[in-house]
Amino acid sequence: MIIKQNREQAWLNDRVDHMPWLSITEEQKAEQAEWQSFLASKSDVCFGKGCFVSPNAHVYADKLQMGDRSYIAANATVRGPQIEMGADCTLNPFAALAGLVTLGDGVRIGTHTSIFGFNHGFSEVDRPIFKQPCTHAGIRIGDDVWIGANAVIVDGVTIGAHSIIAGGAVVVKDVPPYSIVGGNPARVIRSRLGGDAETAAETAAHGGSGDAERAACRASDGGGTDRAAALASDGGR
Repeated sequence: MIIKQNREQAWLNDRVDHMPWLSITEEQKAEQAEWQSFLASKSDVCFGKGCFVSPNAHVYADKLQMGDRSYIAANATVRGPQIEMGADCTLNPFAALAGLVTLGDGVRIGTHTSIFGFNHGFSEVDRPIFKQPCTHAGIRIGDDVWIGANAVIVDGVTIGAHSIIAGGAVVVKDVPPYSIVGGNPARVIRSRLGGDAETAAETAAHGGSGDAERAACRASDGGGTDRAAALASDGGR
């Protein structure tokens, strides 16, 4: 009976570690509070209400800020000088945030995604790359962005709010708000407001936000939603 109970508890803990958006028990909440206190003793961290950080995640950021109800799942990696996560963000298993990275609210990051807000210096050809200093331009990701599994986002990129990054995309330049992008290198497939890359670019020029645009998005998304979901399928939340 004891072995069975231990197995059941281990399964429940592992389940939450990999899918932290699920409901957790009072005992798990207490364990999580203790874990967050330990992390706070090791670096400059700030956790909002209802956050979850898996004890099996690799969290070594010098400064980490997590908004309310944000989650870091098992085997995710968070490292570098400064990582900021807004509210309702999810970092799925085996995803990585490194360097200088700022996430808005409601950002969903799929499994095995790599977001690297730094670069290795390589300007001196007579000096090994690993001996050259790193640079940090930083990555900024707006609110309500869905990033599919295995995507890569490189240093210096800004992703506009309400965008979808397809699974496997390699993002090397800025993404306008409300865009669906995919490919290597990633390009705009269409705007969620309707139209193509030109529409997305025009959205960016006008700020890409506001109630009218959100209403237009809901009205025009139509059948494109299923295709976007297929492109961005991330194996998680």
